[in-house]
Amino acid sequence: MSSIAVENAKELFVNYVLIYNEKSASFKRTKKKWKHKLKGLFPISVHDLSENWLKERSPDGLIVMGGDGTINSTANIILNSGLDIPMGIIPGGGGNDFYQRQVDRCQEDDGSGITVHEVFELEYPNNIPKRCAINTVEWGIGALVAEKRENNEGRFLTGMLKYFYLVIKSLFEFNSWKATIRIDGKDMEFDDLSSVVVGFGSSTMGGGYIMFPEECSGPNRDAPLVFIAHGFSRFKALGLILKFVRAKQPKDHRLQYYPFNTLELIPSGNEVIKLTVDGELFPAPPVSIKLGNRKLKTFCVTSSGFS
Repeated sequence: MSSIAVENAKELFVNYVLIYNEKSASFKRTKKKWKHKLKGLFPISVHDLSENWLKERSPDGLIVMGGDGTINSTANIILNSGLDIPMGIIPGGGGNDFYQRQVDRCQEDDGSGITVHEVFELEYPNNIPKRCAINTVEWGIGALVAEKRENNEGRFLTGMLKYFYLVIKSLFEFNSWKATIRIDGKDMEFDDLSSVVVGFGSSTMGGGYIMFPEECSGPNRDAPLVFIAHGFSRFKALGLILKFVRAKQPKDHRLQYYPFNTLELIPSGNEVIKLTVDGELFPAPPVSIKLGNRKLKTFCVTSSGFS
């Protein structure tokens, strides 16, 4: 991590663009809260943003108003464009997990720096372009939750209440699955997987229901780790999640954490295992995941910085 001291983000980014997603979980509420502080920004929907548009305009910085999926989409466009453009975040999603990591960095830098984040690269066969994950990749229950969210289930709820409603509902529908997890060339076979999460030592999922323990990441808290949960019945999995919500790390042999350089998840037979990339449902499973060479720069967005 590196930091460049600046007194005010607005002074640093004279030419900056607001990226928004009107479909984000709390878009209307966030827009209302920040409306008077974001005057003068050029707005564009994340659905209209492209590498060519970014290259033509070449802004000094981007302000992203949305959740983890919006941030991931914007980050991939930045990284694929080859431009060195930093990104500020205004949380407007459901979980806002990556934003929570950024808040920690802002506190370290006194809200006045640029943070450099490492990212995961998802490699695909047949010359399909690589996809980057800035926070987490998850197979299992999380993908069921994302699918229900896309199908607009629980639309009468908002925020974390909606998230936990979908988690509990998904627990009564999920079935464990068989797969081989290959970590740095070594195979481990499982007959009863319920969740596999790839993330950094400081990553969180779902506001804290999966947290990498501090002792796993060692001195580098952004070291890549894989979390493996297996052998849980539906009711035991629910109890496990409730413990995580209460910020208690249960010691259970069915929860395992491993550092890795390269990871592959190989389903058994023709089994299809859904996955999410930074909270968004992703249809195509990657061949492998590894720490990428590209870096994502972020900066802190505060009300004083845009007053």
